[in-house]
Amino acid sequence: MHGAGYVTWAGVNEDGFVVDTGDKHLRWYHSSEQGQRGGCSECGSIMLFQSSQWPGEMHIALGSLDDAMDREPELNTYFNTHVDWMPIDRSIHSKPAPEGD
Repeated sequence: MHGAGYVTWAGVNEDGFVVDTGDKHLRWYHSSEQGQRGGCSECGSIMLFQSSQWPGEMHIALGSLDDAMDREPELNTYFNTHVDWMPIDRSIHSKPAPEGD
């Protein structure tokens, strides 16, 4: 859980994803029937997300990266659950939360 208006994830191919340092601190927990989140066992920061909705992908919280990504946002997911007070780029395709999630 976080207190932000939304979180920005970057999806990458799971096969090419590697945690270079600090992997001994990485802990996973199931956040729903479909998904799990990975975070630091020392500070509690959630940095990673995987879901059966996006098989073969690892999602990285952009706020946890030191450098910029090589891509721009392409999709607003869980759009029907967003807070009204947070500005959102409505020119990007939006997808609602799946039923039961």
